[in-house]
Amino acid sequence: MELFDTLSAQIRHMRLPLFAVSLSAVPFPDTPLLLMLHWHGFRQSPPDRARTDTSTLRQVPASALQLTRRWEALSRVEEEILDAAWQLGAWSLLRDERRGCNTMGAAAGEELACRQAFGDLPPIDGQESIVAEAPTHRR
Repeated sequence: MELFDTLSAQIRHMRLPLFAVSLSAVPFPDTPLLLMLHWHGFRQSPPDRARTDTSTLRQVPASALQLTRRWEALSRVEEEILDAAWQLGAWSLLRDERRGCNTMGAAAGEELACRQAFGDLPPIDGQESIVAEAPTHRR
């Protein structure tokens, strides 16, 4: 239930509909999991970032969470994310498994998809598109 609770807390905080969830893992026990949350929504651009055109709405970027909890079998992690998806009302699920990112001679598209799966996204308009670190405690 930990994944469901984590997803629910993020949804409450963002106050936006969740469009998709991606979970990336290295298939070795107790390695960190990377959970990407893709939001369905737009936010008003800050006045100093407003462009000359009439639209100042910007797509809400995905959230990336690193989960550092103990796990033994990837199949149990998959069951937990599927259970959370069903509880949240998902109706379309896709499981995709890819080879490692360090494969020599991989096509550029495959390399980009692999980087994206682990939250290594290129900057957008010179701005970082994900959070690199998050505080481990609340003040």
